Amino acid sequence: MQMATGYWVSQSLYAAAKLGIADLLKDGSKSCDELATATAVKARPLYRLLRGLASVGVFSETEPGYFTLTPLAACLQSDISDSMRAVVTILGEEEYRAWGDILYTLRTGGSAFEHVYKMPLYQHHAQKPDQGKMFNEAMMVLFPGACERTEVEYRSLFEACGFHLNKIYPTRAGTSVIEGIRV
Repeated sequence: MQMATGYWVSQSLYAAAKLGIADLLKDGSKSCDELATATAVKARPLYRLLRGLASVGVFSETEPGYFTLTPLAACLQSDISDSMRAVVTILGEEEYRAWGDILYTLRTGGSAFEHVYKMPLYQHHAQKPDQGKMFNEAMMVLFPGACERTEVEYRSLFEACGFHLNKIYPTRAGTSVIEGIRV
């Protein structure tokens, strides 16, 4: 049952990250009513969400209706190095929707992401700079040392992987979207 309902925890974690709950708790415990007001959501559903996350070690209920950070929750703060907030947000938004269409991939061999969003991932990010920026932040955490490359470096990398570099699209997010085809 835990495996079948695992998305309950991942989507709850996503909601807490998206709302910035960890940032609101960085200076200490706050009531659920304070958190609800600060995030423009209803207090009762937020309380249930935070209680659920407290049950798995993300946040702690210090007294009835008051929550504080745990080491797991602290990783969701946006102003720390190696923050997991962008990773959790991307996984809970774009990736969650794409994985929800996994049967499409299994039946057709096509990309579930492209089926859901009607375009490839990087084209989607080029059209939605906020999502692209969040994706880039997530990749920098998951793959430290990653950086923007020159055209020569991209061509070399693509060729080594059996692709031809077609075009580099600069974005407002600070990193480029690259397009290539398998050769």
